[in-house]
Amino acid sequence: MVMNALNKKASGGLGKFILFGFLALAVGGLVFSDVTGVFRGGVGSSDVARIGDEKLSIHRFDRSLRRTLAQTGLSVDQAYKLGYVGQFLNSEIQRRVLFQAAARDNMRIDQKILAGEIMNLLAPMTGEGQKPEDVLQAVLLNQGMSEGELVDSIRRDMTNSIFSKALVGGMSGVSKAFVKDMAAFGGETRSIEYVAFKDADFKDVQKPGEEQLKTFYETTKDAYAVPEMRSGKLIILNTASLDETMEISEDDLKSEYDANIAAYTYPEMRTIEQVILASADRAKAVADKVKGGTSLKEAVKDVTGNVTDYLPPQDVKEEDLLEDLQADVFNAESGDMIGPIETALGQQIVVVKGIKAAHTDGFKSVRGDLEKELRVTRLSDARFAMADQLDDLLAGGAGPDEIKQELSVEIKDLPAASRYGQDKNAQAVLGDMGEYKPQYLENLFELNEGESSSVAEMPDGRLAAVYLDSILPKSFPSFEEVKSKLEAEWMEDQRRVSNAAFVDEKLNAVQGGEKLSDLGVIKILESVERSKKLPEPLISQSLAEIFEAPVSEAFVLPIDGGRAIARVTASHLGKASSDEALQQLTDGLVSSGQNETLGLYLDAISQSIPATINQPLIDRVYGSQDQ
Repeated sequence: MVMNALNKKASGGLGKFILFGFLALAVGGLVFSDVTGVFRGGVGSSDVARIGDEKLSIHRFDRSLRRTLAQTGLSVDQAYKLGYVGQFLNSEIQRRVLFQAAARDNMRIDQKILAGEIMNLLAPMTGEGQKPEDVLQAVLLNQGMSEGELVDSIRRDMTNSIFSKALVGGMSGVSKAFVKDMAAFGGETRSIEYVAFKDADFKDVQKPGEEQLKTFYETTKDAYAVPEMRSGKLIILNTASLDETMEISEDDLKSEYDANIAAYTYPEMRTIEQVILASADRAKAVADKVKGGTSLKEAVKDVTGNVTDYLPPQDVKEEDLLEDLQADVFNAESGDMIGPIETALGQQIVVVKGIKAAHTDGFKSVRGDLEKELRVTRLSDARFAMADQLDDLLAGGAGPDEIKQELSVEIKDLPAASRYGQDKNAQAVLGDMGEYKPQYLENLFELNEGESSSVAEMPDGRLAAVYLDSILPKSFPSFEEVKSKLEAEWMEDQRRVSNAAFVDEKLNAVQGGEKLSDLGVIKILESVERSKKLPEPLISQSLAEIFEAPVSEAFVLPIDGGRAIARVTASHLGKASSDEALQQLTDGLVSSGQNETLGLYLDAISQSIPATINQPLIDRVYGSQDQ
């Protein structure tokens, strides 16, 4: 029931935030993008970004990112390749920039208002017979969040919402006249008539002489050039056998366990039951009954008439609790009652039911998982040790044949290719290289003959280096080899020039009073729209010319394979088809203005609240999941 409620609320407001996290900061229709370009740079640390004085650690960012991805169905690798990781990071940065700007202006959400907002948020998700506290716990469990993290996120969201609405308040609406004008402009249709003149119809063009063609060849021979070509080899390390030969002794496992004992050590836990009430008077009455010996659950039922506000016993770490409760709960003895204490969620009373001492998992209980982890680590180390050996051989000038004698490698000969992955006939090659093709070509064209690139990981996880065999310089075909092509191109150019001169002459005649119908067969288009494709021989460029031309004046219209003389015979301004269409246009104009306003503000505060991104860290963590 709880998860159904959560899923149903995923499409709206703060419910969407709880289920999916912030895909991008959205306030009243605002959608931020990195319009100013200020969110770039390097911070040179283990932090993924620094925003003003605030650091965003890779651990915290990764947890938020994975929490969001878990609800979208995307893997981290897919999200990185699609650019979503960068978008998500930008949205997190923008949230923090706005929050800091609001704090700088002494804006802060009152605790009672924040608590009320959280209760309002939970209300639509609470089904009949459900407790808001149970729904809250389900949300926290589903999102892997503590109460403190939830409160902090909602506080930021509320602050940013109020602050950004104040910033864009001047763009809350547009005049009806402007909306109608925009609707008229966007829906305009035009009627045109035109006479087409094809370049190919100009037959009386003299063939060029030998000297003309040679001159033409010298001026255009770059078009026939064979670009620089390079042939190379791919040196691929064979690392598959490493797993079979990898041995991990019992002493290795015990040493690893001892070195990482902190990972198997768990802090003290408290088993607590609690109640969250909006009324301070009711909270005091519940506390008094508990002091008199009544159980917390019965006390809540006696005071409120139900147990909706009661949270049954659960185990918590200190950081799981709101900061207001942490010290009191973890300094208490088993059986103690704490509260009432006012928190962001309301008046809280906690009863400590039990204490679980800090403990450490024994070696035997973790041995299996430890062996798997150590094997993965050592395989990775061994792979990159082999890569270092290959790098050393290459740096020492060893060629592919010598390397094959020293290391277990596969040498793959690759055909000559241009910088764009084509052969001398402009046909694509290296098709079997897949996603590695761009990186291979980049390396190939950075090397000198006989040199190698450093070893790098391919998209499929293999480790490889690029070796440059030979360079074939840019070359040109002889005049005789391309003579026929030159002649055909020269004739085509002359027909185009002749047609242009003819059309210009006839345009002057039409502008001087000659009828368009005297020039040839008139074609008529009754209704040309801005958003629809034109029929042949008209092209996309024709559309812009049609809507820029004055009505009734003749003009030259580009067409496929020629030109036309055209005239706009009528123009009809459009209008929104319904009130709903007008409202959609209004919303779009308002949203566009608000985005621009907010973008200008972010740009303006980028100096006082600078934001930088540790892009190498992003690439290292998310760019290669195998690594």
